[in-house]
Amino acid sequence: MTGSRSGVVSRLCGDKSYILGVHCIAHRLELTFKDAVKSCPQCTKLDDLLSSLYVFYHKSELNRANLKNSFKVLGMKPLIPTRVGGTRCLAHLLRALDHFLRGYRGLIQHFEQVQ
Repeated sequence: MTGSRSGVVSRLCGDKSYILGVHCIAHRLELTFKDAVKSCPQCTKLDDLLSSLYVFYHKSELNRANLKNSFKVLGMKPLIPTRVGGTRCLAHLLRALDHFLRGYRGLIQHFEQVQ
């Protein structure tokens, strides 16, 4: 929408030099974060791990039910792994990481049962 030729900002500006186009600060922050993370191999591995956990439990009702049972046995609230990517990548990453860290014991117990 901020394109130099046919974006909304360029259409509104036209010959009016007092109109200033500003990109959303939150979106710029997320784009900067994504660019910074691309060069970090540990961050890429973490993203792959969280994405794999999400797919593992999202695609299988049986795995999800067994994970919930593991949490129930431990007396914990079930925290199913969530999606990592999306339009609000920082919020999704934070939620996925939070569920992973708080539900680590339940995940480990379920993976030991799967073995």
